[in-house]
Amino acid sequence: MSRSVRARRESVESLLRTVRAQANVFEGFGSSVEAILLKNPEVSDVVHSAKRRAKSDASLAKKIEMKRAEGCQITSDNIFKEITDIYAVRLIHLYPQDISVIHRAIEHHAQAKDWVFAEKPKAYTWDPESKDFLQGLGLKCSIKPSYYTSVHYLLRPRKDAVATCELQVRSLLEEVWGEADHKAKYKKGIQDPRVDEHLAVLARLVGAGSRLMSALRVDGKPGSESTF
Repeated sequence: MSRSVRARRESVESLLRTVRAQANVFEGFGSSVEAILLKNPEVSDVVHSAKRRAKSDASLAKKIEMKRAEGCQITSDNIFKEITDIYAVRLIHLYPQDISVIHRAIEHHAQAKDWVFAEKPKAYTWDPESKDFLQGLGLKCSIKPSYYTSVHYLLRPRKDAVATCELQVRSLLEEVWGEADHKAKYKKGIQDPRVDEHLAVLARLVGAGSRLMSALRVDGKPGSESTF
């Protein structure tokens, strides 16, 4: 049976069973990523809080259907390559420039073979000045018209491993915007121009707040250099 035929015949429930069978592997690796970083004194000094989550069956089913609608043939053979955010860890920092401390630590642990990058780290922002700062760290950066702002790392315990961990790093103010956007548009499926306008205004307020937070970071600790 060809892969394309199998993709058409394999049910979403069958794919979910494939993921569930590896759930402990994903959780174990994701937990280790969080633990390693938070035990790093430079990282723990700048991290405000951390979150972990495994994608729910409902969210995963929605992602599978969306990928298939885009023409991607999802099967049990390739699901872990096609869907890489099954497990995610989020680190939230207070000051915008703290990302430089966390980024250096992530690269250090990659060099120490604690994990490998499954792809080049990506930064998303809507602010051209923020883009310049993030690119200065060596990050591949994209402007997001949706105002989404975050830095993403896709990690594996080794190159041939099944498990991945999507590591998201963002500031506390960016987290506020992200949560508002997620609940208003993704969770509730709202399609309303007024919601988009409100989120755009909130993003600009977050941008202004980030500049103020950057100016307040004057204690001389690592990462205290001006952000933008």
